[in-house]
Amino acid sequence: MRTLQFSDGRGATLELEELDGVLYPRYHDHLEQQLQQIRKLHVRDSDVILCTYPKAGTHWLWEVITMLVNHISKFSNDLKQSAMLENTDLDLVNSQPSPRVLNTHLLPDALPDMTWLSQCRLVVCHRNPKDTVVSLYNMARQVSYKQIRSAFEGTFEGYASLFLDGKMPHGSWFDYVRAWEQVRRRPPADRIYVGSYESMSRDTVGEVRHLADFLGTGTSESLCEDIARACSFQNMKQATKHQKGAANPEIWKPDATGIFRKGKVGDWKDWMTMELSEAFDRATLARLSDLDLEFTYEL
Repeated sequence: MRTLQFSDGRGATLELEELDGVLYPRYHDHLEQQLQQIRKLHVRDSDVILCTYPKAGTHWLWEVITMLVNHISKFSNDLKQSAMLENTDLDLVNSQPSPRVLNTHLLPDALPDMTWLSQCRLVVCHRNPKDTVVSLYNMARQVSYKQIRSAFEGTFEGYASLFLDGKMPHGSWFDYVRAWEQVRRRPPADRIYVGSYESMSRDTVGEVRHLADFLGTGTSESLCEDIARACSFQNMKQATKHQKGAANPEIWKPDATGIFRKGKVGDWKDWMTMELSEAFDRATLARLSDLDLEFTYEL
């Protein structure tokens, strides 16, 4: 694994780790060994693995799924990070009781080998690239470089140019979406659920119900409604402040708003010029048009 610095062409840089052609943020000093151990991880048939690109609603969906499998509309006492494969103690993961709700930003090829041999369920969530880059940028500029080496001090336009070039924590958004689309179009496709941040935002109760059906939890309509209500953006933001061991306050700059900022579909319109928006449209068309995907950019 080697450390690389990428210039945004405007005087700012972004530091990332590279291994076998894939980019990662520097979670810790033993990431290469962690990735090797992840491949060997024992996956249980009852596991649910949530797979998202960064800032695509990971915390939101992890809480929703955790509530569904536990048949309750209360937040977990644990943090999502404790179940994040690339950034947690895997011995702790192995000791967790079933059913486990794991989560990751890794590409399909980096998941445990047993993922494809077990009967575990995979939930994949995509978010439109314009809102994704806005959320990533606001995260990157709020964290301390001493704690998070993929912090960024430059302009939004510079960060957006790095995004279009795929120079991001966990690599190209376009490559990530393509990789998961290719996986879900072949067996075991019946074990993969693909949703979107925008669909969750438009009809949270409906999406919770679809997830319950996919997971086979037998959740009542009233509990689906309770879970959707519990996991509203404001409730999630408030709950994070009070969770056990909450969110490593030392990683944030003094004026940071934290992981939850706006949660709004279409926030990109307050950040992007028409020229930049069109550049994203062209890139999405050029990179993903053969997959016949549609992305929602406003509600």
